[in-house]
Amino acid sequence: MCSTCVPPEELGKIYAVLSAFENLLPIGVSQAYASLWAVTDSVYPGAVFFVSAGLSLISLSLAIYIQISLRGRKISELTAAGAGRKTEQELQEERANEQAKGKESAAELFDNMVSSTTYL
Repeated sequence: MCSTCVPPEELGKIYAVLSAFENLLPIGVSQAYASLWAVTDSVYPGAVFFVSAGLSLISLSLAIYIQISLRGRKISELTAAGAGRKTEQELQEERANEQAKGKESAAELFDNMVSSTTYL
């Protein structure tokens, strides 16, 4: 989903930041859970599970909110202009132009080969 929200030349940066967070987050979270367990072990040992359930509920709520706000559209449709991405029509036009250029360049290449060929 993140890849559709940023320009193509920024994808590497986004994935690098996400990878760094994915690798660093468990270090902090495991320490937080261990501290919470130590504090609540004698009073209520299940507090850690309620915290986990609360975090999961927040994630689920955000996912449902995003799904509802999209109203059946793809996120790439909403962010195409903002992320500098091309619409489907622009992509088709670009492909047609590339094909036309490819035919012209192939013809030019053939002409150059024929004209540069020396006969013995």
